[in-house]
Amino acid sequence: MSIESKEFKTAYIYDIDDKPPLVLAIAYGVQWALLLFPAVLMVTALCAEAFKMDNPARVAFVQLTFLVAGGFTLIQSLWGHRYPLLEGPATAHLLTVLSLASYGIGTIQAGMILGSIVMFILGLSGSIAFFSRIFTRNIVVVILILIALSITPHLTASLLGPETGNRHHQWLFLTFSFGVVLFTAFCNYHLKGLWKTLSLLIGVIIGTAFYPLIGKLDFSIWKQASWINLPSLWTPVKLEVSLISVVSFAIAYLAVLVNALGSLAGIASVTDTERLNSSLKRSLIINGFSGVACGLLGIVGLVSYSISPGVVTAQRVASRYALTACGIIIIIMSLVPKIAATFAFVPTAVVSAVLCVAMGSQIGAALQMASSSALTQRDGTVIGLSVLFGLIVSILPPSVTVSAHPVAQLFLKNGLVSGIVLSLILEHGLLKDKASEGS
Repeated sequence: MSIESKEFKTAYIYDIDDKPPLVLAIAYGVQWALLLFPAVLMVTALCAEAFKMDNPARVAFVQLTFLVAGGFTLIQSLWGHRYPLLEGPATAHLLTVLSLASYGIGTIQAGMILGSIVMFILGLSGSIAFFSRIFTRNIVVVILILIALSITPHLTASLLGPETGNRHHQWLFLTFSFGVVLFTAFCNYHLKGLWKTLSLLIGVIIGTAFYPLIGKLDFSIWKQASWINLPSLWTPVKLEVSLISVVSFAIAYLAVLVNALGSLAGIASVTDTERLNSSLKRSLIINGFSGVACGLLGIVGLVSYSISPGVVTAQRVASRYALTACGIIIIIMSLVPKIAATFAFVPTAVVSAVLCVAMGSQIGAALQMASSSALTQRDGTVIGLSVLFGLIVSILPPSVTVSAHPVAQLFLKNGLVSGIVLSLILEHGLLKDKASEGS
C-alpha cells in the first residue's frame, strides 16, 4: 500500500471492504446512480435519432441500458475488479455505433460481440502489460481528443433543432443550445464536491425546464409507458458479420481498454493499490461478458467511469458495497418504464448541448495530460497529425465514403478508428522515438 493511499484511507468514513448500514448504503447508491443519468440520456437521444426509434423502442432502449449497467456495476463491485467504480455507456462505443448506423443494427450487434470477445481473450491472456506499453501518453491524448471531436458532427443537427426550413428558428435553437452549454459549464466550474459531479444532470434538468420557450415537450411517450414491466428488446437479434464493423469495434475496444486501465489505476491510487494487478484481469474478463450482453441487446457497450475517484474522495466513502447498492437500484429502475420514459422524452437539443460540455472537459483533460511533461516536436507531430486526420475523416461527405473501396471504408467511416491507427503508425513506426528504442 502506498503512503498516498494510506492518507486517503484514514479520511474515509467507510473503507473499500467496509459494509455501510443498509440505509446509508442505499443513500450512497442513489448518489452513484445519479451520475449515470447524463450518460443514459446522451446515448438514448443520439441512438434514437440514428435509428429512428419510435416511443416504445426508446423506452425499451433505456430500460435495457439500466439493466445491463446496473447488473455489471453490481458484478464488478462484488466479483470483478472489486473497486468503487461505476459502469456505464462508453463514448468510444457510442461513436462507433453512430458511425455504423447506416449499416444496420445487426451489423453493429455482431461487431460489438466479436470485439468484446477480443477483450475477454485479453483479460484471460494477461497481455495487459503489452498494451500498456503500446498506448503511450501521445496515443491516449489522441484518443481522448478524437472521441470528443469525432462525435461533434452528430451533435450539430440537434443543436440547430428540428429541420423546418426556417433560418430564424434555427438561430433561436442554436442560441438556446449555447445558453445551455454556458450554464452547464458555469455549474461544472463553480459547484464543488458532489454537486460538481452532478453538473451535467443539472444542465439537463434546467435546459429541459426552459425548452418550452422555443419548442414543445412531447409527454406522450411518458403517458404511453406503463409503471411496471420487464425490459423487452427494442430490436430483434439479427447478427450480420461485417469486416468494417468488426475492425471498428476492435479498435473501439482498445480505446475502452485504455479508459479501463486509467479508471482502475485512478481508483486504486485513492483506495487500495495492492489488489490492482488481479483486478485488471477480472475487470477485462467481465467487461468482455458485458460487451456480449450489450451486443445481443443492441445497446451501447460499457466502461468503468473515470470520475469515480473524485466521487469517492468527495463522499469520503470508499466502500465498494455502495456500488453494489447502486447496481441494485439501477436494476430496479429498469423495471419501471415510466422512469425510462422520463429519460427518453428529454429534448435532443438539450442533451447535445450538455454533451458539448462533457466533451470540452475531455479535451481539457487531454491537453492537461499532454502538458504533464515537456512535448517535443515529434510528440506534437504525432498528436496533431493524428487528430487532424481523424477530424477530416469524421466530416468527409457521405459520397466520398460510399464510393470508396470496402477496405478503405474501414478507415473512412470512423474518424476515431483512422486517428488511432495513424497515431500507432507514427508513434511506433514512422516517427518512433530512437531514444526510447535504445533504452
